[in-house]
Amino acid sequence: MKFLHYMIILLLIMLLSCTDNKIKEHVLIMNDSPINMNLTNCHTKYLGKDTVLPNTDNYKLVVFIDSLTCSTCFLSHLVDYYEINDSLQNVNGSTIIVINPKSSQINEIKSLLKYERHPLWCIIDEHAKFLKLNPHIPSERRFHTFLLDNNNNVILIGDPTKNRKIKNMIYNTLQY
Repeated sequence: MKFLHYMIILLLIMLLSCTDNKIKEHVLIMNDSPINMNLTNCHTKYLGKDTVLPNTDNYKLVVFIDSLTCSTCFLSHLVDYYEINDSLQNVNGSTIIVINPKSSQINEIKSLLKYERHPLWCIIDEHAKFLKLNPHIPSERRFHTFLLDNNNNVILIGDPTKNRKIKNMIYNTLQY
């Protein structure tokens, strides 16, 4: 019986270390490859109006919502990003939400963004261009929010609305 317990513990340790190695591998890959933000043919909204994404020279917090996520559900939580967006704007940065919705949600998302007038750059990526330009982004949701520097290099990975440590790290980064 003790042998079985030891085997289970050993198996758990092996599984956890494999998971840690995979996370480290994903982080290294993301840190080594700049994020391509050339989304010129995508539908972009800011404050409810159609616009184009400006070329900003400073920090960008990118939140990618893939087609597996409920896009309309996520939009109801955009207000959670307002505080961090204010801090980014103080250093000429911005929050960019890239939404790759299911085709059945596109019209609803456009309507929600038009009438809710969020002070965030919201890009509707109907043809998954963002993923095609950035195949190195892992499929796991925990890697879909990241802070970019002025050269679009990933400097932080994680969602500041879900993790206070990430939020504090972003604030420290923005203070130089």
